[in-house]
This record gives sequence, C-alpha cells and structure tokens, in this order.
Amino acid sequence: MSLETADWVRAVERGLHLAASFSVFGVILFRTVLAHPVVDHLTDEAAERFDCACRGLVWFSAEVALFAAAAWLLMQSAYMAQSDTVGGTFEVIPTVLFGTTFGQLLLLRLLLLGAAVALFRLYRHGGRIWSLLFAGASVALHAGTGHGAAMEGGAGLLLTAALALHLMAASAWLGSLAPLFLLLRDAPGEAADMARRRFAPFGLACVVTLALTALFQGQTIIGSWPDLFGTEYGLWAIAKTVLFALLLAFAAANQFLLSQAGLRISIAFETAAGLLVVLAASILVNLPPPMHG
Repeated sequence: MSLETADWVRAVERGLHLAASFSVFGVILFRTVLAHPVVDHLTDEAAERFDCACRGLVWFSAEVALFAAAAWLLMQSAYMAQSDTVGGTFEVIPTVLFGTTFGQLLLLRLLLLGAAVALFRLYRHGGRIWSLLFAGASVALHAGTGHGAAMEGGAGLLLTAALALHLMAASAWLGSLAPLFLLLRDAPGEAADMARRRFAPFGLACVVTLALTALFQGQTIIGSWPDLFGTEYGLWAIAKTVLFALLLAFAAANQFLLSQAGLRISIAFETAAGLLVVLAASILVNLPPPMHG
C-alpha cells in the first residue's frame, strides 16, 4: 500500500504532535534532573536566562503539540468517517474524540501535557517532579495508538510496552537536546564540561534502550528479511534505522568536539536528524505491517 496525500498529511501531523510532546518531556527532564547541578555554576543572570528559555520552550512546544493534535484529529476524523467534506468531518469530531480509543487517548494526553506545562511554569521544585511524571505519561500513552494495541493477547501487550519504553527513551534523549544547546550557550568552560559529562551516560542509556526495543519491535512486526526488504513498511523501517545511525554519529561526535561552538552546531544537526526519525516513525504507523499481511 502506498501512502496517499491524506496519509502523508496525517503522518506529518502525528509527527509534529509527537515531536512537540517529546520536547515538553525532554525540557522538563533536562531542567529538573540533568541541568540542576550545572546551573549552580552559572551566574544569577545566566541561570535566570536559562530558566526563562526552558519555560518558553516548554510553552512553545505545548502550543505546537496542541495545534498539531487539532489538525491530526480533523484529518483522522475525516479518515474514520470516510468524509470528503468539511461539514461532514466536523460533525463526526465529537464522536471520534469521545467515542474512540484514538480520541480518548488524544484527549488524555493533552490533559496530561497541559497539567505538566502548568506545573513546570508555576513551580521550581516539588511541582516539577509531578510535571515530569505527567509529561512522561503523556508520551508513553502514544503507544496506545501503535500496532501492538491492535493485537490481542500477551504479544500485543509486550509490543505496546516496548513501544512505550521506546518512546520514553526517544523523548528523553531528543527532547533534551534543545535545552542542552541553550545551557551551553551561556555556560562557562567548567560548567559546559560538566553538562557534557552528565549528558553522555544519560544519552548512552537512552540509545541502548532505543536499540533493544527497536530490535524487539522489528522482530515481532517484520519478522523476516524478505519482509524487511520486500515491503514498503520494511523499507521505511530501514530508512528510520539509517537516520538513527546518523543520530548516533552526531552523538558520538559530541564527545570529541572541544569547542562549545562546534558542539552547539553538532547538537543542532542532531536535533534535525531526530525530527526526521520521528517523522519516519509516524509514517510507519500509517503503513500495514508485514505481520498483518
């Protein structure tokens, strides 16, 4: 099955919503956990500027997530109702939003995301832990719209759990890149080195988790080499793997770049490659996997 125009649009909308959700969780995680001791080495002015930048990034990401979700809901409603008119699509939106698993999960994710953003912007200590938990739950619930959710029995549950873990690791890694970039902008040499040292093992843990969960999902969904190279789903899975390898190359380069300017450029390219990976993953959801014939 080839992707039609509407499928491409839905994939892009899903990808934008997912990437923005990743950003919300990643920024909150980075500022709450990873950056906490590094900020102590900044001047008061630089620390406040970094805090403001993180709050602004969380707010902007939440806005993108909301608008992308609204557009995705519109296109998904038209797809589910097989409607080709705007009026007909708007009529079925309440039914899709409140009466389908897709709509209910979307609404729940947005509510969790909104609570996470509100707590992060209002509080600086205890409230941010709850903000982190709500944002993480919002990301993990994306697994409820994956291929595993359509399967019955233990295999479906395992596949859904693997996807949730995969999404959490991806959002923790990719979502932390932008605040890392912002921190390095104002951090003196000692603080920049500390940030790099703290991020390296964290990034490695995320990469290992991503690789293991991707391998499990690939074996379960694709299953054989002919299906990998002979189906559109398999070819897009290969494309996603190539982009993931590119991500790893940028991440490895970050460990050897001595100048902050070079490191920031590498992080910017790493972020762009990450967005392409998220888009490829969103396209895969719209394709029938080989295990479904």
